Order: sequence, then C-alpha cells, then structure tokens
Amino acid sequence: MALVHFHGGGFARGSKNTLAAQLKPITAQYRLSGVAKWPSQIEDAETHIRWVRANASSLGIDPQRIAIVGHSAGKCRNEVRYRRLCQPRHLFPP
Repeated sequence: MALVHFHGGGFARGSKNTLAAQLKPITAQYRLSGVAKWPSQIEDAETHIRWVRANASSLGIDPQRIAIVGHSAGKCRNEVRYRRLCQPRHLFPP
C-alpha cells in the first residue's frame, strides 16, 4: 500500500520535503475477531490514539495534528471513532 501526499502552497510555493520532515508514520495492530469480540477492535484503536497523544512529545509530533488513515476494516474503525469524537463526551482529551 502507498499513501501519496501532495504538498500545499497555492501552486506557487512549498516542497515535498516540508511534510517529509514532519511526517511520523505509526502503524497499529488491533485484536482480530477470532481473538476478541466486537467492540474490542474499536477500543484497541482508541487506546492506540490515546497512546500516541500521550507520547507525542517523545515521538516528536504535535498532539493536535494526528491524522488517522485506514482501509477496509481500518476505515470502519475510523468512522466509528469519528462518530464517537463528535459526541458531547470527548474520548480523546488533549
């Protein structure tokens, strides 16, 4: 799989190196359905996001600038997390 990113800059400025210097890829594993029942997979994903935010300083990232990407089941988890984030009760405090 590949993720292709095009930098911003209004077609007049910017560089691919800007993001490359700031991007910190982090991969996460969740418990599969044969090991744990739903919604354990969502809970695992939320735990990973909390861990990344809590360790942002040591990872060298801004905890307010974390993107979540996934496909197939990974996209499903992203949708559920997004809906939970939009509720009045914020699951991922800074």
